[in-house]
Amino acid sequence: MLCVKKLKFTPKELQQLDEDFDGYLWLAIDTNRSVISAGDEYMADLRDILLAHRSHTEDIVTAGLDLKTGELYIPYGINRLNPVIRHNGLSDQIRENVEDKIRYFFGDMPAYKTPNKLAFN
Repeated sequence: MLCVKKLKFTPKELQQLDEDFDGYLWLAIDTNRSVISAGDEYMADLRDILLAHRSHTEDIVTAGLDLKTGELYIPYGINRLNPVIRHNGLSDQIRENVEDKIRYFFGDMPAYKTPNKLAFN
């Protein structure tokens, strides 16, 4: 199951994603337009999907999300394609923006009842 969404994930969709991807999702988030693509094995493919949906490279941040613990992983490797991150690093503002988007899209996920579960690398 591959999703491109602008609205929150429903509990049924979260359950389906959990089953399809063994509890760990790769995500690409357009932080400007609040659009997310989730579920593929490759973050680059998710990023390319958003680019095909008229997102801009500088607005896309990719991440991994553990659906069971709520831990969020933002790797530098693929995010270096974002020119803002490549030149300035992963700023607190970008992290907070990604955090807000994740809380919105995955708000019905039990691990997100406590926001301090997020971890960045």
